[in-house]
Amino acid sequence: MKSLKHLLVFLLIGLCLACQDDTDRIIQTNLPDEALQLFDVSSVLGETTPLASFSFSDFRNLSSENLPGCPLIELDLNLQQVLLNYDERGDCEGEPNHSRKGKILIDFSNQSGLVRKLFYYENYSFESYQLQGIREFTQSTLSNFTETFENLRLESEQNLGFTISGEFTHQIKRNSFIPQSITSSGNLTGRNPAGRTLRLNIATPKFTELRCYAQDQILPMAGIETWWVGRGESSEVSYRISFEKESECSVQAFAQLPDGRRLRLIN
Repeated sequence: MKSLKHLLVFLLIGLCLACQDDTDRIIQTNLPDEALQLFDVSSVLGETTPLASFSFSDFRNLSSENLPGCPLIELDLNLQQVLLNYDERGDCEGEPNHSRKGKILIDFSNQSGLVRKLFYYENYSFESYQLQGIREFTQSTLSNFTETFENLRLESEQNLGFTISGEFTHQIKRNSFIPQSITSSGNLTGRNPAGRTLRLNIATPKFTELRCYAQDQILPMAGIETWWVGRGESSEVSYRISFEKESECSVQAFAQLPDGRRLRLIN
């Protein structure tokens, strides 16, 4: 009888250890996956942000080869609108680094001395994500503008959907009135495909060089994002995504996971 009790104890211990091992394996799988999803959201959202640094006059002087993806640029001088058509390729050499489809309509208007730019995404997709909604950029000076959007939708080919709202500030550095770089900071909230809450704060402003952006290097040269993902009603886990310049127009991104591990995000 005594030996039977000992056997039951050992069996229970074994089961507990097995459960713990399973939990560890789940954590090791899920945390990197979740970090990669956050990186996808950051990349898809940030990929078209630098377009807001260009004025309507800038677009009149730009050629397709000056923009990543080499879209056909169509201008409506009367309506002050720019249509970037990624279904029709402009006159460019070589192939883009990233896949894009659809169109982006940029509507320019002036209100009380402020230049407003509305981005309308028309069946627009970047890599495996489709972007749906409207982003509003308001430019107060030649170098400064703000961005707001509500319930912007990112949907992947695997039917993973994110709904996000955000407020950002951007600063443009120019040389002889030509945009050279953009520095961005701000906050974002939303929900991930599992319905968990998301929060983003750009802890260290993201810096994007437009000459690299023209070469389809869509990631910032520097910057740090802090993300929080909900776990239940009152708890969160945090991720830290950092962008580090490796060489000329070459960037690496890393994620600090909630368990302390550091994950390289670009292979």
